[in-house]
Order: sequence, then C-alpha cells, then structure tokens
Amino acid sequence: MRGSCANGKKDLVQKIYELYPQSNRGEDLFVKLAEFRSKNAVEFLYRNGHNDTLLVIKTFVEAARFGNTVVVEFLLDTKRIVSDIFDKAFEYAASGYRNSPTAIFLYHKKLASKNSVIGVFEQAHDISVVKLLFENEDVPVKSAIVAFDNASYCGRGSNFEVFAQVRVYFRSLDWKSVCQCHYQQANRRSGVFVP
Repeated sequence: MRGSCANGKKDLVQKIYELYPQSNRGEDLFVKLAEFRSKNAVEFLYRNGHNDTLLVIKTFVEAARFGNTVVVEFLLDTKRIVSDIFDKAFEYAASGYRNSPTAIFLYHKKLASKNSVIGVFEQAHDISVVKLLFENEDVPVKSAIVAFDNASYCGRGSNFEVFAQVRVYFRSLDWKSVCQCHYQQANRRSGVFVP
C-alpha cells in the first residue's frame, strides 16, 4: 500500500481500498491506516476522494487514540474537525500509555474545551500530561483530588510524582473541604451516596 501511494498508482490503491473491508470485517482502510502511522497513505487517500466528513472525523479520533500525531496534525489541518470531536480525540490521546506526545500536541493547539482539559487532567495516564495541565491550567481542587484518587486506584504510581511536586498548592487549600471532597469521591466509587 505504501509503495503504491508513493509511486502514485491511484488505480491499484483504489482496488486495495475497495477490497480491504471484505477481508477485514468491514473496517475502513482509511481509518485503519491511522493506527499504523501511515500519514502518506492517509494523505494519498484523502486527496484522492476518500475525504467525506464522517470518515475524516473517525480517522482523526482513531489517530489520536493510537498516538499517531502526524496523522492527527494532517487531519486537523483539513479544518473539518469540530470542537466536540477535538475534545474526544484529546481525551483518547491522554488516556493512552504511549500517546502523551499526541495529547501534548493537541493541548498546545488550544482548541480543547475547559471541561475536556479538566477531564484529561483527571484521567491522564502519563505524568507529562498531568504535569503540563497542572502547570498551565487553573485546576479545581476537586479535579486534583480525582486525579490523585484515579492515579492511586489505577496503580499509576508515577503520577504521585506530580502530586508530590505540587504540595505548595495543597498547603493553601481549606483542608476541611479537601477531606470532604475526597470522602465523597471515595464513597461514590463504592456506590454510597454522600450529599
């Protein structure tokens, strides 16, 4: 496929594209290529008619999910990615273990909603993403506690480093509120409702 794209063999690429879903459970080759860091193949298909909006959106999200920053950047440059899809891709990129460069790239685009940024802070799997957001965003106390709980609950011990580095932030907090928030979060996880 890559060789055909590089040599401009449009007819051969089109035939491969048409046959691919028949042998791969109906999956779209354009979307699948996003998982394999095949920017040239994605770009070739896009420029040769495989560029409807839904296909671009699905491919963008999958590229982010698999940490394929070059495909994410290419598809973002098409100007066909709307804000809620951008947020979803940002969240997927941050939830992966090897996708921090993609999450960081998306963050620096400054297109994510505040809710998405906070959600990413709370659930990010990579210390570099957590640290970047903590240092550059106004993170609510509740979100810091949720992130800490998630890191400890999910065994993401490296994220404890971030929280050790931000002790000064926690010193300025009203600890009664912090403890109440933490208590509510712990009970919510166990299914107990606490007003």
